[in-house]
Amino acid sequence: MATINSSTGDITIKTAGTTTIKATTTEAGGFCGGVEKPATLTVKSPSVKVTANDNSLCEGETLTLTANLTNCGTGNSIKWYKGDDLIEDETSATLTISSVTTDNSGNYKAVVSGGILCQSQSVASTPITITVNALPGAPTNLGSATICNGETATLPEVTGSWYADANTITPLASRVVRPTETTSYFATSKSNNCESSLRTEYVVTVKSLADANNYELTKTSEI
Repeated sequence: MATINSSTGDITIKTAGTTTIKATTTEAGGFCGGVEKPATLTVKSPSVKVTANDNSLCEGETLTLTANLTNCGTGNSIKWYKGDDLIEDETSATLTISSVTTDNSGNYKAVVSGGILCQSQSVASTPITITVNALPGAPTNLGSATICNGETATLPEVTGSWYADANTITPLASRVVRPTETTSYFATSKSNNCESSLRTEYVVTVKSLADANNYELTKTSEI
């Protein structure tokens, strides 16, 4: 919808869409009839859409939200909200929250105003839902194992992964191991695709053949 101020000739477009305006030129003094020429004005509705690097995160990860503006020109003012609460001091098109916790779960939206095209109106995005999952605890009650040198041991089944030490980031390819000496392995738990930050130690004791023979002899002498 368009309105024209008859005094100034100013045109006000109130709704998005395509409007045809007809202008008439008249000779000074008004003696000659004017020439009418149509002009087409297309007004596009401004909008904002928020996208996230991930809608489901684990505690400790980084959340990045981006407000994607359409048909709002430049010079915009952006405000971020979590639910109905304004997030203070966040006015750029990108909102970054480092080391998220479960408290950061919720609905986020961006509200854009001002700019060349948005002018005095405000445009809000559809809220985007972010879930931050708590990290599970480390596995419990794994026990330990004892094998003879040359034998294999099968590590207990866990929801997470097995590692060769407490800090390495690459998990073991198999739960079947063949250590040549007493060795510790470390297990994690996993829930909602989030892995526990703590690991549980599992000791595989390796007995030499001599130790095994002595053990059998000792047991026999006791009988």
